[in-house]
Amino acid sequence: MANESSARPFYRRMPSRPVLAVLGAVSLALLILLLLFEWNWLKGPLQRTIESRTGRAFVIGGDLDVDLGRITTVSGDQLSFGNAAWSKQSTMATADRAELDIELWPLLLQWDLRIREARLSKPDLRLETGPDGKGNWVLKDPSDQDKPLPLSRLWIDDGRLRYANAAKKTDIDISVNSAAPQRRESAAPIDIQGKGRWTGNPFSIAGRAESPLALSTTAEPYRIDMRAQAGTTKAHARGNLVNPFQWNTFDLQLELSGQDLEDLYPLTGLAAPGTPPYRFDGRLGRDNAIWRYRDFSGVVGDSDLGGNAEFNVGGARPKLTATLKSKRMNLDDLSGFVGAPDAGGKEPTKAGGASASRVLPQQPYDLTRLRAMDADVHLKATRINAPGLPIENMDAALKLDAGVLRLEPLNFGVAGGEIRSTIRMDARKDTIRTRADITARKLDLSKLFPTVELSKDAVGR
Repeated sequence: MANESSARPFYRRMPSRPVLAVLGAVSLALLILLLLFEWNWLKGPLQRTIESRTGRAFVIGGDLDVDLGRITTVSGDQLSFGNAAWSKQSTMATADRAELDIELWPLLLQWDLRIREARLSKPDLRLETGPDGKGNWVLKDPSDQDKPLPLSRLWIDDGRLRYANAAKKTDIDISVNSAAPQRRESAAPIDIQGKGRWTGNPFSIAGRAESPLALSTTAEPYRIDMRAQAGTTKAHARGNLVNPFQWNTFDLQLELSGQDLEDLYPLTGLAAPGTPPYRFDGRLGRDNAIWRYRDFSGVVGDSDLGGNAEFNVGGARPKLTATLKSKRMNLDDLSGFVGAPDAGGKEPTKAGGASASRVLPQQPYDLTRLRAMDADVHLKATRINAPGLPIENMDAALKLDAGVLRLEPLNFGVAGGEIRSTIRMDARKDTIRTRADITARKLDLSKLFPTVELSKDAVGR
């Protein structure tokens, strides 16, 4: 029997009493150590590790605690993360409390960190762009930022997000809270609401976006549904951002409305003529320096208007290129573009309008805006509604180059014939120099002067 016992493998032998006593003592010691272990002893090593990886100070001002289990919860209170050296603010992010649910066995057996869920209480994140255009979110080793976070879900309670770009006179301050996801295992979207300044102009914003976890990679688009308002100008954007921080590429459905297209100038740098209230809806995209508003349609005053527009901000001056069309346009809605009476034959009440005897707007041109951008815009109206005037249609091309504005052509179908004109305005000096060449062909005099008795008996054109 003794020989049989000695022949068994060691792992199948019954441990001796001394060995069992030692194992029991070690297990009891480990249990007591875990129960009495002060996790705050690890704060220092953890803070130094994060600082060495990011180049930023990381501080756990409160307690560090660990609740061991198959899903281990690590929590910390009063957290702060340092800012870039160039920032006037020493702290980039803070949180009252953070909790991480970590899968224990993959971490122990495979050294694979898997964070099932993170919960943040009152996080405060400050994003800003520095003097050289670099964001404070660019850390010590940029290559690490391309790696997606090993995090499945994120929950934010009473969060705050701030963004500042002093060079562009832009600052944003919004509240952020997680909302219930559509599916239980999905990352929770966020609801945001806030206000700020965009290029120096006050605005407000509200809406819903996907979980901030999607910001950790540019491989997947980031979906948003946002509404913003600056004065009377309103925008509703919904769609995908490829890189939300850089805004270099995106494709959104954008509904835009307001009281006057002129109001877009301080917001976007787009110098548009004065208009009645407008509303458009189309696809807004950006490819680096080129913004495109594609296949949009809508109304300006009582006129329908649609087409495609492109705004290139990469040159010495921004340039607008557009092809516009209207099936039916009221002449008074063009009062900021060409001289036009309103529908009742009175002087237009819109600033920038003109009297019935004028071809160009009566309001003085803003020389600063004429010199601020270039343009190549083609507008074609199939039908013109002008009560009291026999104007039938319009075909116009506006070209603006370094302060020189040309309307080549500015043609109207009138009284069965046409009035063809070219107009050149040189705004490079304080006094605008204007030249106009106008010709009329095949006008029906009875339509042109319907109240004059002589014209009713006239024949020919």
